Amino acid sequence: MPGPLSGVIFIHNAFRNDLQRSQSDIKFWATLGDGDADLMASNFAFLHESLALHEAAEEAVLFPAVNAIEAGKADVYIQAHRQIDPLRDGLLEALQAKNADKAFDLIMELKPLMDAHLTQEESELLTWADENISFPDQGRLAGEMAGKIPPEKMGPMVPWMARLLSPADREGVMRMWAVALPEPAFAGIKKLVQGALRPEEWSDLTGRMPELAS
Repeated sequence: MPGPLSGVIFIHNAFRNDLQRSQSDIKFWATLGDGDADLMASNFAFLHESLALHEAAEEAVLFPAVNAIEAGKADVYIQAHRQIDPLRDGLLEALQAKNADKAFDLIMELKPLMDAHLTQEESELLTWADENISFPDQGRLAGEMAGKIPPEKMGPMVPWMARLLSPADREGVMRMWAVALPEPAFAGIKKLVQGALRPEEWSDLTGRMPELAS
C-alpha cells in the first residue's frame, strides 16, 4: 500500500493540468494572435508561486531526509528544480511583457521537463520512500512539508486544486485531508472546495463521499 507521501501525486496532477491549460492558451495566443494575455499572466503567476512553494518544501524537508538515508539520492531532483526554475521565471516575464512568441518557446520547453520531473519523482522517489521510510515517518514528513506552506497561501491553493483535479483525484485528496487534518480545519477545507466547484461537480464529490453532505 502506498504511504502518506503518495499524497504528493494530487498536487502534481494539479500542476500537470494547469501547465496543460497554460500551454493550450499560449499556443492559441501565439499562433492565432487571440487570447487574454493579462489572464494568462495572472494564471501562470499563481502556478509559478505554487510550484516555488512546493519545491521549497521538498528541498527543506523531504530531500534532506532522503539524503540522510542514502547519500545523494535526492540530488537528481534538486538538479531538475534548478533546470526548471529559470524557465518558469522566464515564462512569467514573457507573459507579463505580452511576448507571445517567447512565451510559446518557453512553455514548449518547460512542460515536457516538468512532466518528466513529476513522473520521475512519482515512479522512483515515492517507490523508494515506501521501501525505506516507515509510514509514520512519511506522515511526519508530509505534515512538515504542508507546514512550510504559509496559511495565507493555502486558502487560494485549495480551490485551485479542487477545480483542476479529476473527480477521482478530488475524492482522493479530500479523503487524505479528512484523515490528516483536525475536524475544524477539514470543515474549512470542505467549505472552500464546495465554493470552488460547480454544483454538478460538488454533487459528484458528495456522491463519492456522502459524509461531505452532512
